[in-house]
Amino acid sequence: MKKFVGFEFQHGELTNEKTGEVIPWGNIYFRIFTDENLNSDEYGCKVADIKVKAVYVASSLGITNFKLSDDKIVAEFLYKLKNIIGSNIDFVLDLVKGQYVIVGFKVIQEPKK
Repeated sequence: MKKFVGFEFQHGELTNEKTGEVIPWGNIYFRIFTDENLNSDEYGCKVADIKVKAVYVASSLGITNFKLSDDKIVAEFLYKLKNIIGSNIDFVLDLVKGQYVIVGFKVIQEPKK
């Protein structure tokens, strides 16, 4: 079980030391309540932060033509979907540059009202 209980948005810019190019970045940290992947000394449930690139969250939300310079749009859009707070969610994995990464999320079960 992965229950979505909140998120944190982080963004900024990195400068390539060789070229001087400024590269924007943005991540959404999904805050979840889960009973999965517990360590041997953990019991019950825990709160975890799962990092997903903002561009992948944008795609999951149906936001088209997303540019990292517009990364705040994703956080605002996700915040407006308050009805997914308390939902059971799952993450979508895919191969990116030869490694599996989280490329999105999906709602498994809406919260009970």
